[in-house]
Amino acid sequence: MNNVPSTMELNKKLNDFADIGYILISLPHKNCIKALSSKLEDKLAQILGESFSLKDYHHFVENDDQHIDIHLELLQFIHESQLHLEVLTENLAVFESLLGPDLDAQAEPHLRISRPRKYQDNIGFHSDIDYGNTSYEMNCVIALNKMNEEGALKVLPSSHAQ
Repeated sequence: MNNVPSTMELNKKLNDFADIGYILISLPHKNCIKALSSKLEDKLAQILGESFSLKDYHHFVENDDQHIDIHLELLQFIHESQLHLEVLTENLAVFESLLGPDLDAQAEPHLRISRPRKYQDNIGFHSDIDYGNTSYEMNCVIALNKMNEEGALKVLPSSHAQ
């Protein structure tokens, strides 16, 4: 079954984007995201010698220096394996329906690991343009854990218009 949002749903979301600067879309093909999570958990088990869920990472890695080293190793693992491209290809219809067929994916995506009650893990407010993006690009956040109001990502509505 193809769960790509309808044209009417996409038009509504794109209108929302113009107003508030972001849209939320649940990707229809989530198995590739689960596979990415599983491969990262396998890599963590290799690094730390223990198997655990990504959502429990903060229980196993409390030392900040160790966290920085692991973060870098996981980021390099994603860059070398290109695992993020599976998420794109599996959900290509959604991205093409939003942006058209001429897509260009970031070869080396960012990875953010934010541990609860570790404020140094949160980069605070930032602008994607400060990272070299242009206003002609769309950035995606793909959460590997459930996010809530107290989560690591906070979006300031309409900040794109400032």
